[in-house]
Amino acid sequence: MKRVSGIFIIAVIASTMIAGCVQPEENVTVTPIPATPVAIRTSPVAETPTRTLVTNVTETPPLPPIGAKTISITESGFSPDVITVPVGTTVIWTNDADTNQTILFTGPTGSADLGTVEPGNSISYTFTIAGHYAYRAEGTEFLGTIAVTADATV
Repeated sequence: MKRVSGIFIIAVIASTMIAGCVQPEENVTVTPIPATPVAIRTSPVAETPTRTLVTNVTETPPLPPIGAKTISITESGFSPDVITVPVGTTVIWTNDADTNQTILFTGPTGSADLGTVEPGNSISYTFTIAGHYAYRAEGTEFLGTIAVTADATV
């Protein structure tokens, strides 16, 4: 019996020691923390330019200046071939013919080559000095006259 009581005492001591090594489980209380709003900064998105290839576009010619006079170049000549305009008027030659036309003129300011006008295009000149100007299409028999007057009421 001594032996049983010794074993019992050893068992009690061992269980006390084991119980001392094991810590009791803590009661953990989870307290939710409300979310704090965070300001989010956004950067503007940079636009990337895009290029679009456009074909078969017919350009709309610009409107003539106010008070401008237009002379059409046709297969048969200038229309009209004689005009009278006040000083400061812009005259526009529009090539309605099928070939390039080079416009030349002479007058009180001397001679001038306005350049070559391709079919469907125009060229212009503003007359700043009164007088008579003879113009022609180079390489043709097309002739015309412009009378530029100092009187603005023409």
